[in-house]
Amino acid sequence: MLGREIAFYVSTVYGYVSHLLSLRTWYSRINANILLGALPLRSSWPKIESKENVTHMVSMLEPFEVKSFVLGPKEARDRGLLHLSLPVRDFVGIPNWEQATKTPVDLAERKVDSCEEADEGVIGYVRRRSASNDQVDVDSQSAPTSEGDRCEGDQIKLSSEKAPWKESKLSPTHRASFDQTGRFSCCVAAALLLRLVLLAFSVWQDETRWPDGQLRFTDVDYDVFSDAARALIRGEDIYEARPTYRYSPLIAAIVAPGFLLSSPHNVEHVNSPSEFFFYPPLTSSNVSAMNRGSDPLFARIWGKLVFILADIVCAWLQFQIIRVEALSRARSQSKDQHFGAAPLTTVSLICFGWLFNPVTAVVSVRGNAEAVLGVCVLACLLLVIHKCAITAGLLFGLCVHLKLYPVIYAPAIYLWFAPVVTNYRSLPWKRRLWLLLPRWSHIRFSVGALTSLSVLTGLGYCYFGGWRFLHQAYLYHFSRVDIKHNFAPHFYPLYLLSGLEWRQSGLVEAGTFVNASPAGRARDLLDRLQSTVAGLVYSSDKTAKLGTSLTVLFRSAVQSLLQDESRLQILKLVFSLVSVLPAVFLIPFLAFRLRRTPGLCWFATTYAFVTFNKVSL
Repeated sequence: MLGREIAFYVSTVYGYVSHLLSLRTWYSRINANILLGALPLRSSWPKIESKENVTHMVSMLEPFEVKSFVLGPKEARDRGLLHLSLPVRDFVGIPNWEQATKTPVDLAERKVDSCEEADEGVIGYVRRRSASNDQVDVDSQSAPTSEGDRCEGDQIKLSSEKAPWKESKLSPTHRASFDQTGRFSCCVAAALLLRLVLLAFSVWQDETRWPDGQLRFTDVDYDVFSDAARALIRGEDIYEARPTYRYSPLIAAIVAPGFLLSSPHNVEHVNSPSEFFFYPPLTSSNVSAMNRGSDPLFARIWGKLVFILADIVCAWLQFQIIRVEALSRARSQSKDQHFGAAPLTTVSLICFGWLFNPVTAVVSVRGNAEAVLGVCVLACLLLVIHKCAITAGLLFGLCVHLKLYPVIYAPAIYLWFAPVVTNYRSLPWKRRLWLLLPRWSHIRFSVGALTSLSVLTGLGYCYFGGWRFLHQAYLYHFSRVDIKHNFAPHFYPLYLLSGLEWRQSGLVEAGTFVNASPAGRARDLLDRLQSTVAGLVYSSDKTAKLGTSLTVLFRSAVQSLLQDESRLQILKLVFSLVSVLPAVFLIPFLAFRLRRTPGLCWFATTYAFVTFNKVSL
């Protein structure tokens, strides 16, 4: 007996220390709803419950620290308790495998209560768990006033229809079903090593320019970030020093430490604050304006290292989001679930879709900052799923500050924080409208979003040129039409309209066309369109007539456009507005249709927005 007690305390200390050092899993999952293990501190239970997305936990250690115990289901409801604790006298030794496989349902069927003699190694009693309506049916008229009344009055019946975990046993498969952290960590380490190898290759390729002496691995956007970071360190206006920098100043601030830490800190103080954008400047004598070749290696790879780290964090956030949604879905369904397949599928999807995807791996290594925004968006989604309104709002404001497009997730977020109603379609329309009214969660989220967005944008407006900052970072993207990085269905009409505008405005070098006059350019364009239309039809008689009519139609339409510049501008504006309408209708529709699955909803919203967007993200 003494040996068993010593073994128990040694295992308890080892479990607690191992938990602190994250050496092993110190609790097991019986099913999607309940955990069993040596939960060290009662204060940590709510965090574990939120992380694992469970409703109940069975502690084999907590009774030694709890001074009062739940004595009945009604008392549990009155106290609002969601956990099960074992009295000290009910716990003798460490349960073996055969004893541990006895689920709470098995114990309930044996009708064990605290007035009977406890069996050695029994892990607990179902009547001491919280009486939630979706798991147990309680037959108790009132709270008993004495120990004898408690022994006679407490009767709990478990319904097999409402308890989806009744058939579940604690097996090795279920015990490790939702714990794929070790396997995922190995995948993350391998993906990080892959990106570091690509980073070393990028340094070599940028130096050698193999094979023709011109090909670079680094993206041109990274040069833009680097130039803005140099200007930021020198105390200049980044939007004036680099006119093509059309991003938030935070991106330049992320890249700037590489140049700041790799150069001697010989700060040049000036006599007048007006000579520099920041006073005193952070510049050193070794930081030049656009001299990229003389930059130290650390300065050249610092931003890429940050983007690679953000890329890895994106994968971890995806793992957490899919894991939480899978657990929530398994808990909500009443039929038996194969819990072991979902986490393995999650790891596989993230590995093949993100970690070892050559596109995502190369994008961050080349110096693209999209991974930073991806971290903010995915972290915001995870907080929204957990309904952390204020924190999610702060991150949402940061996302919109970095780029405008995350505002498309606002309808989905609003509907996610709305009350959940199962029979929504059967409700009258007034009741439906009432459910859509803002709640306190909406207000908290809005306050957080507006606070972070206004503070960050206000600082940018005050310190980075005022109107120039607003135009370069935000307003420019409303009028931008990118015909080179566009995958929308209406790409080709935009391409043709841009060509017509270019020809009509006379932005062509002398001698490019045979006739440099507007009439000559019009005739040249019409001849090209006519030959194109003629090549699209066959040489038969019927198709020849069709081709002739189409040629006449094109000729008259293009000629009228070339004669009046205002018509061309109006046509381009109308087409731009019409091309946005599908996304305008799809975003709220998808938000309402998929409001209970936020991960899928955000993906579908992003897909619809990218499909019908004039500019790629």
